[in-house]
Amino acid sequence: MAALIAGMVGCVSVKCDVTIANTAGGSVITPGEGTFTYDEGEVVNLVATPDAGYQFVNWTGDVDDIANVEDAATTITMNDYYSIAASFVKQQYDLTTSSTASGSVTMPGEGTFTYDEGEVVNLLAEAEEGYQFVNWTGNVGTIANINAASTTITMNGSYSITANFEAILAGQYSLTISSTAGGSVTMPGEGTFICDAGTVVSLAATPATGYQFVNWTGDVDTIDNVESASTTVSMNGGCSITANFEPIPTVRYDLTITSTGGGWVINPGKGTFTYDAGTLVSLVAFPASGYGFVNWTGDMNTIENADAASTTITMNDNYSIRANFKAIPASQYSLTISSTDGGSVTMPGEGTFICDAGTVVSLVAIPATGYQFVNWTGNVGTIANVNAASTTITMSGAYSITANFEAIPTGQYSLTTSSTSGGSVTVPGEGAFTCDAGTVVSLVATPDVGYQFVNWTGNVGTIANVNAASTTITMNDSYSIRADFSEDSVSPPGISYTEAEAEALIIVLVNDERQQSGLPTLSEDPLLTSLAREHSTSMVENNFFGHQRYPGERSFSYGQPPGTIRGENIAMIPTRRVIPGPYLSLQEVCEWAVSAWMSSSGHRENILEPRYNKTGVGVSFSEGGEYLYITQMFEGAY
Repeated sequence: MAALIAGMVGCVSVKCDVTIANTAGGSVITPGEGTFTYDEGEVVNLVATPDAGYQFVNWTGDVDDIANVEDAATTITMNDYYSIAASFVKQQYDLTTSSTASGSVTMPGEGTFTYDEGEVVNLLAEAEEGYQFVNWTGNVGTIANINAASTTITMNGSYSITANFEAILAGQYSLTISSTAGGSVTMPGEGTFICDAGTVVSLAATPATGYQFVNWTGDVDTIDNVESASTTVSMNGGCSITANFEPIPTVRYDLTITSTGGGWVINPGKGTFTYDAGTLVSLVAFPASGYGFVNWTGDMNTIENADAASTTITMNDNYSIRANFKAIPASQYSLTISSTDGGSVTMPGEGTFICDAGTVVSLVAIPATGYQFVNWTGNVGTIANVNAASTTITMSGAYSITANFEAIPTGQYSLTTSSTSGGSVTVPGEGAFTCDAGTVVSLVATPDVGYQFVNWTGNVGTIANVNAASTTITMNDSYSIRADFSEDSVSPPGISYTEAEAEALIIVLVNDERQQSGLPTLSEDPLLTSLAREHSTSMVENNFFGHQRYPGERSFSYGQPPGTIRGENIAMIPTRRVIPGPYLSLQEVCEWAVSAWMSSSGHRENILEPRYNKTGVGVSFSEGGEYLYITQMFEGAY
């Protein structure tokens, strides 16, 4: 047996992060932008796509393990933590300008100039005395006004344009009209106009939304009223005039924020802040350790929720508000609740609540129309089910949690259900079903006589509980799932305990070892338990002893959340010391296993790893009952 114990090994799964960004002008479409977690050594595809008018340049940052930094479609090998960016530059085009005799292009000048794709270039053509501007010719498709001496051209390609001039006839004068930003001259328009001497020309300047007319400037001697948007100009000579506009001043209000002792206002801070009328200002109050947020007081009429530490105020006047905090008694803890867009927490609400130690608080998250609940995040260690919209949290400390929602995809998806021998899927049945996106479908697996339900396998990411025969699946994609059954567990002849009893005792004994070392106990996790049982069964059925996974068995890292680490201990323990001989008791077999682990450095490190907070144990008797195969999996924050 010593050889068997010496053959046991520990196993750790290491995860690596890559943070991906981009410059303006494109995006990373595979795997996307943000932070992603992968197994160490995994080769990850990278694909960068430029926007219209841009081109890819290279990858920058931690690029040592990128296959080709100058290739928009390449790979990175995950041997460490990386931060990389895809770089893009704008496409550029040439603008060639020229003019006919008796005038010139003074802006940007004459010749060839280079500009970025989409850039708006100012054009100004000036005629010599006795001449007038006629129009622009050439590649004029993106010129704002080909008849205006002062206009713009948008650089969507390489262009060649010409400013054309002609002699002004005797008895006629030119009127050149332009405007500043914020409006335009709607009568007679903008550009250069030829008028008979003595003509009285009507002028009308129209401001854009948020702007107001100021005055006319330039050759304004014959304008009837330079401060009127609607006026006239008498053509007693050539003149050039401009209509001027300015933004309408906005009304602004002051928000003065203070707080009592025991906390801070971290957004927007403490002091006086000035905002445009109607601005929605986020308020976030953060209590100090040992304190809890109470409420906002003062000018509260437009505060969305005066009892919530995270809320908003609408600036319709000058306001002065205060964030109030109070000390939390030693036997009480604060619970701070918030939500993402797409829903809200209706029980107990959102904000900060003071609860007695040990209180079990009901949580209910309600999605808005078109959204669905995803999960709870934050300090979720005592939440009964982080994936359930209706659950509970036990107040063993001060916690801050968030209810997360996401938009329900549009369209329809297929759900294909099947089962192994020993039972069937009775709801919705077996076969292929078409469901609207976001539909929550009830699943019921019913075992035959002499069989028991094991778990759901396949595309199980949105199944509420893969180990429950009666559960639900949310249709966010097309899925194929299977209900797995096994024969009822019966202890081999001569053995007085069941596999389930052995699993439970292993956890108790391992937690005893952790407590003796001053470490917190591990909580049993359904997914880890399912994976551990699957591996122990696989070792029996495939007649091997090791950490490798056989075809049909889920991987060691299946369902592992980003930012976590896993470990695994395995053992193969005889159910009696000598053959033939009396069988060992449940206590003796389990103590033998845990004692062997504690005597092995790798296994001991797994049992006493401070970062682990979850575990799952699965055991399986060998075919004749002579050995008990044991798998224990661990998980915690990396």
